[in-house]
Amino acid sequence: MLTVNGNDFRRDSLVVWNNSFLATGFVSRHQLSGVVPAADVAQREQCWPRCLIRQREVRLI
Repeated sequence: MLTVNGNDFRRDSLVVWNNSFLATGFVSRHQLSGVVPAADVAQREQCWPRCLIRQREVRLI
């Protein structure tokens, strides 16, 4: 489970992990959750998580 903290999330916001959309849960305006597949977590590569919010993309650092 991935927890994303931020601002102005909406119920239609999406979490993206290495260019794949995750099953995304809306927790609040300030938090989303995403289910990261175990195979993706086990890879030893750098990941690029992002959020899509209201037609704009937010890169997570």
